[in-house]
Amino acid sequence: MTLSLKLVPVKKISSKSSLANFTENEVLQLARNALKTGGFINPPVLIRTSLESYEVIAGDFAYYAAVKAREIDPLNGEMIGAFIVEPENATSLQEQIELLRSKPTNPVSESLEPQQPFLASKVLTRDDHEAFKREMITNLEAVKSELLATKREMITNLEASESKILAAIRESLAKPVPPPARPQPPKETVLDLEAERKFIEAVFNTMEKPALKDLFALAGIANATASKIIDSILKERPFVNSKDLLKRGQGIGEKTLAKLRSAYSQTN
Repeated sequence: MTLSLKLVPVKKISSKSSLANFTENEVLQLARNALKTGGFINPPVLIRTSLESYEVIAGDFAYYAAVKAREIDPLNGEMIGAFIVEPENATSLQEQIELLRSKPTNPVSESLEPQQPFLASKVLTRDDHEAFKREMITNLEAVKSELLATKREMITNLEASESKILAAIRESLAKPVPPPARPQPPKETVLDLEAERKFIEAVFNTMEKPALKDLFALAGIANATASKIIDSILKERPFVNSKDLLKRGQGIGEKTLAKLRSAYSQTN
């Protein structure tokens, strides 16, 4: 149907027409009458502008009276009976409204009984309001049930996901963790080994005691320490390499060997 009469919250309605088009006394009188009779004999015509908002396209006087009625009695003036027009039917209804406005109002008959209005409907009673409230409660309970069902489904899905994650963690913890790879010492190149071999041969396998004393002095090694090391070198040589020297040479360590290597490089 193009038109359908429904109860609509007054606060959800707006109007492009100004309240100044009507006198305050007229609006107040119609508002009190609507509260007394339970509604308007000529309900306003509204067009839906969103899911929960409407705009008046005919019946601005009744709308402003409804606003005033809500101010006077918020409980009984909360809702208003109105014809709802969906946006796709707005053009046709607007054409009808313009046609009706172009014609003069029917005169009162000799019996002084007013003619039946074109959009007349039954007066909305308190029972109508209560029925609408019951319908709203039923709809809200249905929505609540759907939300609870959705919540239970989400909880079930979350629990299933949690179980999968925990199972994956337990499986991962059950697997043995390989020990971290030990860092490998840098490999000595052939040139480094050859230079080291020449150094050991030239100094510790070849030099005599006077030359060794001079080298130790150049390296800053004390005489008493130098004498012990030199005696050990002369006794234990020849040496295969620096490892062999450090193993068998008494009193000589990595630091001493480094000092001697530096001193030797200064003289050659």
